[in-house]
Amino acid sequence: MPDHRRIHLLGCGVGAGIAAVFNAPLGGWFLAMEVIVPDWRPWTVLSTLVATASASWVTQEGFGSAHLFAHATIAHWNGSLMTLISIGFIRLMDGVDAYSRQLLQNP
Repeated sequence: MPDHRRIHLLGCGVGAGIAAVFNAPLGGWFLAMEVIVPDWRPWTVLSTLVATASASWVTQEGFGSAHLFAHATIAHWNGSLMTLISIGFIRLMDGVDAYSRQLLQNP
């Protein structure tokens, strides 16, 4: 299979995946066209748009129009807790980096 066909199919798959997971067919299409697929020929534009629209439609028919992550209930304090844990982890990694630079100096 030629490289341009492989890239085209990859763009269709990436766009369809984004459209299906996030229920955003145009977002998936824009991502695929801007990042993955480098050409804007009519066949590429239309086939990628059909892939993202059909993936979004299949997802809506299968799961309904509700958000796919609606089952994940996260309390407001959980976000604040994760922020504090992230800040602590970053500071720990900075400390380990500084310590290792002192301990393991290059000759």
